[in-house]
Amino acid sequence: MSRVICWVSTGAASMVAARFMLMEHPDALLVRCETMNEDEDNYRFERDCERWLGRRVTILRSEKFGSVPEVWQRERYLSGVKGASCSLLCNYVD
Repeated sequence: MSRVICWVSTGAASMVAARFMLMEHPDALLVRCETMNEDEDNYRFERDCERWLGRRVTILRSEKFGSVPEVWQRERYLSGVKGASCSLLCNYVD
């Protein structure tokens, strides 16, 4: 069994892309990495989109770090061939 994952942000373009993805893959999982630095209105928009899409967004968030800059400072690593340190260190919390 395979699973389709659609990465979203709290922005309009990714939510519209998610809508198209769900038309083709109704069981797709919508996932977003929590960065802890978005404007509160972005979270309101995401809640509106969850109602519009009829689907909750699964949130990934690090239990070890409080923000993206904290990851960079503590790990002394921003991004490289293995990816961005803030994305690599997310944990499922939703």
